[in-house]
Amino acid sequence: QVAEPTPVVRRREHTNTNREEAMGWTWTYANESGTAVFPASGTDEAFASQADAESWIGENFRTLLDEGVDTVTLREDGSATYEMSLHPE
Repeated sequence: QVAEPTPVVRRREHTNTNREEAMGWTWTYANESGTAVFPASGTDEAFASQADAESWIGENFRTLLDEGVDTVTLREDGSATYEMSLHPE
């Protein structure tokens, strides 16, 4: 009697794609009602430093405003550091 072949089960490594849990400095985006939005020009990049993240937002905030983003939250390793409006005061 020939044994049935045993299927090979390969486990896939879990890759964390949740931007709020990414390591480093990240941005999350919200509209004026506080609902999370995901603008086309937004980034999931985790920046190496707060300065790098702030430089990026400084270069891109106008485009984000045009795409319906009203506020952004800077996170370090998933924890909120601060929230700010993109609208001029």
